[in-house]
Amino acid sequence: QPSVGIYTGVHGVVRVDSLASVAMQGQPTAAIVFMSFNDALTQVLLNTVYPSRLILINSRPPAHRWREQATAWIHEQVRREWEDDNPLQSGVPKRVVSTFDYRETVDMVSRLYWKLSVNHRILLAPAGSKLQAVGCYLAKALHPDIHVEYPSAKGFKGTYSDKTGKVWMLDLGELSTVVGNMASAERRAHLEVTI
Repeated sequence: QPSVGIYTGVHGVVRVDSLASVAMQGQPTAAIVFMSFNDALTQVLLNTVYPSRLILINSRPPAHRWREQATAWIHEQVRREWEDDNPLQSGVPKRVVSTFDYRETVDMVSRLYWKLSVNHRILLAPAGSKLQAVGCYLAKALHPDIHVEYPSAKGFKGTYSDKTGKVWMLDLGELSTVVGNMASAERRAHLEVTI
């Protein structure tokens, strides 16, 4: 199925040389990929890293709800190829997070991390919205062994965008304090032993 024609091509995958992980050497890789309007980005990533599992995450914008269906349709073929890891709910991928609320992204990536990291190296491809990328950054800060690979578009067609919309500012406060508090809460939830 064709991508929505807003890109001029695929530049490639921005990657780091080494893949560090708490998983044992030789363990398979699970790729967590945020869907976009260009399934070619996902395909280039798959052709570059060859994961054993592919977890697709769809996007739900607060407005323009048709976009959730559109990205699901664009990625339908690749979703079917990895059907066991990508179940449907009401005709769209079950895993979906807001394009706007970065906390949903942190929560989703963290839950997947704790589920998969025992047996897999975790690769994260934040090709979704800007605030999903912020959420991915925070998830990576919580789990330094997550490997980020970013499939990037070569450019955008001239008809894609020519204006700036509302400008938003996200004040997270002192980032080391925020990440430290999140890490403490996560350790309590996943690592504390109760008697």
